[in-house]
Amino acid sequence: MAASEEKYDVFLSFRGEDTRLGFTSHLYSALTKRNIRAFLDDRLIRGEHINPSLLSAIERSKIAVIVFSPGYASSTWCLEELVQIVRCKKEQGQIVIPVFYHVEPRDVRRQSGSFGAEFANLEERFMEKSDIWRTALTEVANLSGWDSALIRHEAVLVQQIVSDVYEKLNYLSLVKEKELVGVKKHIEKIESLLCIGSKDVFTVGIWGIVGVGKSTIASVIYRRVYEQFERYCFIDNVGERAERSGLISLRQEILSAITLVDRNSPVHELPSMKDKSGRKKVFMVFDNVTQSGQIEILIGGLDLFGPGSRIVIITRHEKVLTECRADKIYRVEGLLHAEALMLFNSYAFGDHNPGERYSELSTRVIVYAKGVPFVLKILGSFLSGKRPQDWEIKEKELVAVKKDIDKIESLICIGSKDVFMMGICGIVGVGKSTTAGVIYHRLYKQFDRYRFIDNVGERAERSELILLRQQIRSAITFVDTSSPVSMKEKCRSKKVFMVFDNVTESGQIEFLIKGFSGFGPGSRIVIITRDERVLTECRVDKTYKYAFGDHNFGKRYSELSTRVIGYAKGAPFVLQILGSFLSGKRPEDWESALNMIERIPNITFQEILKICCDGVANLKRQNVAAEQVLIRWQGFSPAAATWEFTDEMRHLF
Repeated sequence: MAASEEKYDVFLSFRGEDTRLGFTSHLYSALTKRNIRAFLDDRLIRGEHINPSLLSAIERSKIAVIVFSPGYASSTWCLEELVQIVRCKKEQGQIVIPVFYHVEPRDVRRQSGSFGAEFANLEERFMEKSDIWRTALTEVANLSGWDSALIRHEAVLVQQIVSDVYEKLNYLSLVKEKELVGVKKHIEKIESLLCIGSKDVFTVGIWGIVGVGKSTIASVIYRRVYEQFERYCFIDNVGERAERSGLISLRQEILSAITLVDRNSPVHELPSMKDKSGRKKVFMVFDNVTQSGQIEILIGGLDLFGPGSRIVIITRHEKVLTECRADKIYRVEGLLHAEALMLFNSYAFGDHNPGERYSELSTRVIVYAKGVPFVLKILGSFLSGKRPQDWEIKEKELVAVKKDIDKIESLICIGSKDVFMMGICGIVGVGKSTTAGVIYHRLYKQFDRYRFIDNVGERAERSELILLRQQIRSAITFVDTSSPVSMKEKCRSKKVFMVFDNVTESGQIEFLIKGFSGFGPGSRIVIITRDERVLTECRVDKTYKYAFGDHNFGKRYSELSTRVIGYAKGAPFVLQILGSFLSGKRPEDWESALNMIERIPNITFQEILKICCDGVANLKRQNVAAEQVLIRWQGFSPAAATWEFTDEMRHLF
């Protein structure tokens, strides 16, 4: 996630000159140790105009803690933060906690005393904003908060505020939890498996298919129980982060959380996990683990942790938990019919009664989704507001996808010990990647090594193939990429399953795996592409080609394609531009575009396209150029012409 999109539990608003190096720094440190994500602006120099990134950070925070100090009202920056916080409180329900640090609450409320004097000096320069600032100060000062005059020891005050923040966050979590249809039973069962009162040290594994709610359930449980441990951390996206930045930096992050030593300290200054965690009761959750070796590298064995410690591993693959030798394993299954219907209806209809016709269609969608919450939410949101006819069309498309899955699985021939490569090709938007992803998750357990590599062509354009090859080698062989052992030597007896999505050139596959003679019996390589030529050059053993007719929109597109091909009169450049421009668009959009195109004489249209697109290799820019031609062209009568076209022309289009 980009820094500008990061979400926070708490936003700290404070006057830097008063509290940055003292009270606020202690408060920030205490929040962080409680695993509460807090935003603190650490800029020493502030101008009169607030940075837009700060306003955005306020919007993305659940709670705002405002430290009113003697000089708070002398800063336009602080007052603008305050106004934004009040707005978020009204519009988003943001929780606001005022802290009166060495100031009287009534002085803040009335803008009186020394606090009011500071505000008066500023008010003279910004008369147009003074009323808004006064209203915000009064409104926030009337809220229940914390007064340093009543709690003299700062350490105690800090801990009280942190506990207050934690309780309010826990409340927000519980409110959200009530909205999670069908997960309460999973939470109760997993908590019983954790046996929090026991002094044993063990591992609990949670697994299930993608979208079933594993991570959501684990995060709710983490929030409910972590306070009962001395050290704790929730590590999300383990597999993805291991690929992106390696396991060493992730291990340092864990060490920092468990040992309470700054992760930016030199490595030789970081104590070992064994030195600092041996007497501590530790709770660690590892989300989206993709390989058992990741856990081994990150924490080693359980003998390093104190009595009562718990390690939770979340994965899509039961095999990962078996290889990690998890002491207890829990499978998160799909929702029951009544639960699925409740969740789907909440996204499709909100609070409205769907009616008898929609009820029947909802039941059919739920049967297709098989109780997977993520699928129910996506389909519910997608179908919301649409007519019954649109629902039926979508259902037919989903049924068509299931037929594709069945056909491709039969071609893969899981029972055979042959080693072969198969290809899947079809135009953009036909569902190749979605279908391949479903098949991958249905079959990967039957292989010793497995990997789904997405966006191969796009990564090649970004010159990332060398890095990608190293990542594939590491995942398939379980050895460091710098090891001299070849992939062929390490995979000779392993049954491997690899899927390469969106391949644009055959050379990409050659570079990434350099042949697959080294893989063990039963291995399968699947290549997904839009271009059948790629599969021919890769010499795949079997090919599955999508056709328009398989998805119930063939006849109309076929008629429209004929019109395009006829208009282009065999000109490859026009066929390429128009084919790309119309790709993924609805038949109505094709009809509209063609009605306009056919008003332009063919030769004129070709010349205009060549001028607009000359030297432009990027398809998106070519599409923009074509669109501008259509928008700006007016006043030409239809071109009268007869034509013939060949199968070769149709394929190019």
